[in-house]
Amino acid sequence: MNTIRIFDLIPRRILVTRASARSIEPNLAGALTGGQGEFTLDFSGVDGLTPSFLDEVLSILDEHTQGTSGTKYTV
Repeated sequence: MNTIRIFDLIPRRILVTRASARSIEPNLAGALTGGQGEFTLDFSGVDGLTPSFLDEVLSILDEHTQGTSGTKYTV
């Protein structure tokens, strides 16, 4: 299973903005289309995040899974 370490992509202890979530969209989209079918978002090193950041991450995942089946992601 593929693991995306969020802190490696956004080296900040607190994740706040929707724009910062959008900055990792290529990584999330790549994990979804990489044929793995399943991946984990690892928030190790992150002390906190706002609802806006998480909502945007979930929106990105939803946008890139429209019309697909069998894709699983774990947060």
